[in-house]
Amino acid sequence: MTLRAILAAALLAGSAAQAQDGADGDRPGGLRETGFVERNATFAVKCDTAEIACVSSELGGFEHRALRAYAIAMADAAAAADAWLTELGFSDSDLETLDGRQLIVLDGTTQPDAAGFVTYAVDGTARLELPTRSAGRVFVQGRGSMANIPATMNPATLERIGDIAFTIDERAFNSQFGQLIAHELFHARVDGDDEVLWLNEAMATAVGDAWGIRAGYGPDPGRKRAMRLDAPFDDNSEDARGFSYGYGKAPFLLYVGEEAGAQDRVDYLARLRVPPDSRKGKLRDRDAGMGYLYDRSIMPEGLTFPEAFPRFVAARNQIVPRQTGGRRVLWNPFETEEDYYFTRLYRPLIDQARRVSKEHAFDRSVADLAADPIHLENTTLRFDPTAEEHERLMLARVSIEPKEPGAGLRLVFEHRLIEGNAHAYLTVAEGRYDAGYVRVVNAPERLEDAVPRDYTFKMHFAPVEITVPECVEVGETVEIGFDGFAPDDVDSLRFEVSGNATLDGTAITATAPGPLRVTAIVEPHRTRAPIATASTAPYDWPDRRVPLAPSRIVPEGGCRCTGDSLMALSNPQMWKMNDAFSTAIGAGPISGPLKEMLMGSVGLGGSLPAGHSTGHLGLQTDAHGAQGSVCVDPLLTTQGGYTVVSLYTPSVPTLLGSYDPFAVAHSGWGGWPANATASATIVIRATPDALEAGRSYQAEMAGLQSTGFFPLYSEYEGDFHDFIPWQEAFTGHSLSIRPQRVAGIVRIDSVERGVVEGTLRLAGTGTEIASEHWLREGTRDTFEHEGTETPTRISVTGRFSAVIPERAETVLRAGGVFETAPRPR
Repeated sequence: MTLRAILAAALLAGSAAQAQDGADGDRPGGLRETGFVERNATFAVKCDTAEIACVSSELGGFEHRALRAYAIAMADAAAAADAWLTELGFSDSDLETLDGRQLIVLDGTTQPDAAGFVTYAVDGTARLELPTRSAGRVFVQGRGSMANIPATMNPATLERIGDIAFTIDERAFNSQFGQLIAHELFHARVDGDDEVLWLNEAMATAVGDAWGIRAGYGPDPGRKRAMRLDAPFDDNSEDARGFSYGYGKAPFLLYVGEEAGAQDRVDYLARLRVPPDSRKGKLRDRDAGMGYLYDRSIMPEGLTFPEAFPRFVAARNQIVPRQTGGRRVLWNPFETEEDYYFTRLYRPLIDQARRVSKEHAFDRSVADLAADPIHLENTTLRFDPTAEEHERLMLARVSIEPKEPGAGLRLVFEHRLIEGNAHAYLTVAEGRYDAGYVRVVNAPERLEDAVPRDYTFKMHFAPVEITVPECVEVGETVEIGFDGFAPDDVDSLRFEVSGNATLDGTAITATAPGPLRVTAIVEPHRTRAPIATASTAPYDWPDRRVPLAPSRIVPEGGCRCTGDSLMALSNPQMWKMNDAFSTAIGAGPISGPLKEMLMGSVGLGGSLPAGHSTGHLGLQTDAHGAQGSVCVDPLLTTQGGYTVVSLYTPSVPTLLGSYDPFAVAHSGWGGWPANATASATIVIRATPDALEAGRSYQAEMAGLQSTGFFPLYSEYEGDFHDFIPWQEAFTGHSLSIRPQRVAGIVRIDSVERGVVEGTLRLAGTGTEIASEHWLREGTRDTFEHEGTETPTRISVTGRFSAVIPERAETVLRAGGVFETAPRPR
């Protein structure tokens, strides 16, 4: 005999006076049949099992007081929830009655782990049992006070309970009195065929949550059941303890009701019965329950399963993992769940270099009426750590391709339901990152098409560029350039410019000289909240700000490669000296004819060769660096047929390869410092007709520049003086960088429509010559200078777009004579 039976027998033998304790004290009967009953107008809560606390306040002590309080509160909560279910139109209740009141039984033997339990008898009546152990969870032993009373407790209920001799656990109270009773009363009205057990539990859970919110309890604070959205939505299986997986489908039903504006989110569920207009209608087997969710006469307009389910999956994209490392679990996992919304997450490995375009394809399968989760957290974009951020831009494209046409699969990316099943965004190559959370939804328009589907998931990366002209003149309007994508191809992309320019979309208008700073603002691709928050709402991650390559605004005419700009950047002293010399011998000014002669020597016809364009050149030594816009010659060739690319600042010395850098005097051009020149004439070890887009070729310095005979770069800081001989009339500091052995790679990016575009990267050694210049006064004033030579490493980078002209021309560059490349016929 158990201790409980012994105590019950002793109580029977020893005290007939205690046979009835509580509300039924005026009714005779044995202890096991009596116990106590708490009533209100519509409900009776009865406790008459072998539980000692049900029959004796003296023997039960605190447990008895907790049970009585629990019964009183439950009767009142049930009355309110039951009236609400009737108001919403759910079927009439099947609960057994006691004295004309619907009956709830407190029972210590109720199924383990169950918070409540409804069973149906052969005659169709329902029995609702609640475990007595719940009383001790809600009404905890301790000193009571009004501060312990939840605001949601009915004052009339509180008055019936009487003096507070315990502490109320508000979390358990809200769960056990809010969601629980409405959930179980729903079962006492709608329970039907076993084939739709999953839908029955989903509806009951949705109704319980809705009642808790309406009654002020809030959402169920207890652990939620995992949703298993990668299994068929109508999965009718149970876990090892016998609990249905349908509990986890309740959020979808609430989502539909909220989107439809249904009363308390759930009144539309009252139509899910057969026959639909019957007050005793039950939940019958209609295509395993999915027939209800596909029925347009039942579901709210525009919210049948194939319409609402993809949107629901997109709206709830958050990954809520099961408990790890002692962190508090936010939901109640079954056996295999890794994530709240999916049993297992697929995490493909994706690895590629920044400079290549590559498509990564993975064969997948998605169950019918389900969603396949793909978390792209194991994505690595390898990159050159010396590259600037704007040089590491990548276009990421996510897409799915069903293995058979008409499969009806839908692509979800983060919080977005993607039209066309392909989505692209901008990112920056910087190693491993979370490339997004993808869900592939299988919810066909017709239920008869609901079968497992095979598909290919594709992740494609390609390098892209966003460019701004290196040199913009005041008053000029230029467009931001896009290579490899269009702005409309990606999520929100906008730009900011510095205060010396205005911006209209992608058009920049220069307003004042100075550095031009343009920043690309990229909306983050990820909208999921940090995992620790477990929030399903989109999270406001900060935008990515990517400064684009440096540019410069110069006065009108300051960055055009023309003969006029070449002459404008020449030292005025040069022309004055020549005119003074000519006048002294009685010949008159000769600067005009001299300019024509010089232009004729650098390019045919007294002007720069046809087809000039503007490129970019950067120079770096151990101690100095400079960069800016440069003129780019039409494509040239050596006598042996190799290709030559010539980039230079427009000045006489850089064109001729002159020893005379004092011929340059300007306030700054194309981003270069004042009184500076730069040139790089590069031989590509391939003939022009052999150049192919996407290939790289060996390259080196050309002409006399390859021997260090004249500089890559010269810069003068000081004063030019009006003296003769003019070339010596300078005081201050000069810097000259002369190459020795500089070689590297030229990459051809495109060859089309008579234009060759590419980038160059060369390195090597050279000499840096730093000199001081001064005026020695005396009988005859003279300008003198003295310098030091320092070995240095040299790096040359650049971009060019070289035209192949229609007619042949001969030019002098870097001390050598070159011809323009013949245009292919």
